[in-house]
Amino acid sequence: MTLTEAWFQRVKTERSQVLCDLVAGLISDQIGGVSASNRLSDATDAWLKDLFEDELSSVTCTIFAVGGYGRQELCPQSDLDLLILFRRSPNDRARAALEAMLYQLWDAGFKVGHASRSIAETIKLAQEDLDTKTAILQARFLWGDLELAEDFQRRSWRMLFQGKAAPFAEAKLAERD
Repeated sequence: MTLTEAWFQRVKTERSQVLCDLVAGLISDQIGGVSASNRLSDATDAWLKDLFEDELSSVTCTIFAVGGYGRQELCPQSDLDLLILFRRSPNDRARAALEAMLYQLWDAGFKVGHASRSIAETIKLAQEDLDTKTAILQARFLWGDLELAEDFQRRSWRMLFQGKAAPFAEAKLAERD
């Protein structure tokens, strides 16, 4: 059995057990909805980090959870929204490793939304798209090159948010209306 096959079997079993435990806790009022979504997010983090180590250890990238998953508000039927960042556009080897990792997630029953980009491409897109900008604000580091992650957080904060809170809030309010 390969490392990935072992991961797949373990996650299928553990995920089923975690979901059953959460449902039981919710029904019995022993845990609330926020606590349940946090616990599912934490368990998912651990499963994904193991998979990333197996599938992406030779790839220099960093992976952030975004959206509800980034806020640790993961519900059982939620997508896993992932932002996969590279210094430059990924090469063929990196793309193949990412594809293999994504197939493992899909096969294990996860719904995955993902974007693979360079830092520069991500920041440029966020300057033009409010949803991408909001996702970056809520991004939570999961795995990968810590220096790359810190560089992304520093550059995105400086270029997208620093000194720009009022226009961002106004844009979000206009979006809501």
